[in-house]
Amino acid sequence: MKKVCDQALIGRSTFYSHYLDKYDLLEKIVKQYASDFKVEIESVLIPWKMARWQTP
Repeated sequence: MKKVCDQALIGRSTFYSHYLDKYDLLEKIVKQYASDFKVEIESVLIPWKMARWQTP
């Protein structure tokens, strides 16, 4: 965790006030990327589906 904290320019106590452990950090990162990916996919698919249904 020292490397992570050094790269983030935070102390270990700050890290542990936000995350339980490195696995908690990983889980939150993965969830955020999945959420961002879903938003991107929906921004492409929803207009595409709407256009597809309106075309005779």
